[in-house]
Amino acid sequence: MFPAILACAGFVLGANDAPASIEATLRARAGRVECVDGAGRVHVLAPDVQRTLEGRAHVEIGAAGAAELTWPGVGSAQVHGPCVVEWGPEDGAPGLVVRFSELARAEVELRTRPARFELPGGFRLGVERGAFGVEALGAGALRVTLRAGNALTIDGGPGGLVPRRTLAPGAALVLEPRRIVAPRRAREPRTNPW
Repeated sequence: MFPAILACAGFVLGANDAPASIEATLRARAGRVECVDGAGRVHVLAPDVQRTLEGRAHVEIGAAGAAELTWPGVGSAQVHGPCVVEWGPEDGAPGLVVRFSELARAEVELRTRPARFELPGGFRLGVERGAFGVEALGAGALRVTLRAGNALTIDGGPGGLVPRRTLAPGAALVLEPRRIVAPRRAREPRTNPW
């Protein structure tokens, strides 16, 4: 994991835009959590250790690891590994942009500003305010569940071929690498007439 985190320092240091005003707090909850801060310094966090990060950042969470990310005044996320996540401002994007290049499970709550979440497989979620969960199902499939808040928009996918969809509060959607599938309802069991 450590060589990958050093390779990603380019994401953090290579930003040629103005210094970002996004501040985040990272707290390791379980397992190994590594991060690269906006200055390119690598930190390894033990459980219950907290670090404040300014601007862009990159975090890797090992298998069976967990961490809590908090963007003060914006929102928070409970993330379970294995996971690789980066965040920071981006030109032309409203608010915060969070990229998951690997993800097992995350629970996210946004309170004030809009944000864009980029998921494995090229899927993008647009969220203004609300709480949602993302869970990996295997074979590249993800389940997105909007628990509360404003509607969530989903688009992108492999090659950007997935049309924009809207997910209402309380609904779930399975994203597969080749298509989007609405979850099926269970059928009523058949009874035999004899």
